[in-house]
Amino acid sequence: MKGKIYNLDSVVPWAIRQGFPVSYVMEQEEIPFADPRLFGKEGYVGAQSPPHITLSTTPYIAELDDVIIYNKSNLIIKGNTALDDVAAHPTYGKYVDLMHDKTVLDQKDKQVHLYHDTYDLYDFKSCGIFLSGLASGYFGHWGPEFLAKLQVLEHHKDYKDLPIIVDRDMPQSHFDYLSCITQNDLVKLPPHTGLLCTKLLVAPTNVFFPSFLVNENKVPHQDMALSPRTLLFLRERVLSKIQGHSRFGKKIYISRRHQKLRKLINEDEIIKFMINLGFEIVEPETLSFADQVLMFMHAEYIVAPYSSALLNIIFSQTNIKLFILIQSRLYNFGSYYGALQALGYDMLFVTGEAEIDYKHASFHVPIERLSEALAIYA
Repeated sequence: MKGKIYNLDSVVPWAIRQGFPVSYVMEQEEIPFADPRLFGKEGYVGAQSPPHITLSTTPYIAELDDVIIYNKSNLIIKGNTALDDVAAHPTYGKYVDLMHDKTVLDQKDKQVHLYHDTYDLYDFKSCGIFLSGLASGYFGHWGPEFLAKLQVLEHHKDYKDLPIIVDRDMPQSHFDYLSCITQNDLVKLPPHTGLLCTKLLVAPTNVFFPSFLVNENKVPHQDMALSPRTLLFLRERVLSKIQGHSRFGKKIYISRRHQKLRKLINEDEIIKFMINLGFEIVEPETLSFADQVLMFMHAEYIVAPYSSALLNIIFSQTNIKLFILIQSRLYNFGSYYGALQALGYDMLFVTGEAEIDYKHASFHVPIERLSEALAIYA
């Protein structure tokens, strides 16, 4: 495996140097990061400080000619350059781990060693919109990272006439979500395939939004925050398409018992407790996107270990009673709280103890603590 070494660069400065068009179509956004309300072993603790405000990236649309993209890769290849705003971030790029990208052999400083000889490369003799990428298969990235870009890209004069390039190997729910946001045609990029694009429209993420970080990183949690503007955009588009009755009741417990990360160690015990309180147990990964939306839309109580499925809370009424089970160290969950609070939602984080000091560690929440937390809304 020989491969080739490319220099990493950000889209805008590189495009300007090369003479490619770049347009700025929206204002930067003030994004809040707030300390959430907690119920832990010391009892109830309210939010303790005003939100920290982070400025979003400056939204842009870049028009790039004759570039190559690959399935499940954030990298855009042109000559000896690999473009990726996140990996080339001037402050935090050094903490981005690209080794989950199957085209990447190695990365060092501001260079990346790629091997893509096994990829079938096809000419795409048209203009397309770049919406494929490394984390496109993860629901927690699909909305805030990928669909968020359409809020910017639809300002392009030709947007409605252009196909959107996506990864073919995504869950069906991702395509269903996308169809609520736009009716554009799709170009589905198969695994181990690349496209040589005659013209490619590119937009940035709202903030520094990495797919993977190295373990020892120094990225402040507030600089990876969720955008209220994006969540409102997604909410309005989806609710304009999906209406109806839910096949579930008003009290929902969302289970993660079949997931590999962030497992609730005593979930079987908690599920029995929730059933006795009249809650229905739901595994969202078994539902269609429409059923997930309708479930959140009509629920009055939701209790759940923290998961990306809770991004769907934006389809709920703002007076929903939401209890999130989580380990005592919250990492960047103030991002979730700050963004949802800005949209009129509130919630209570019920904390437990983790097995190890790790964001995705399994954890235990005592039944007595959950019972006392639920009594706040009794």
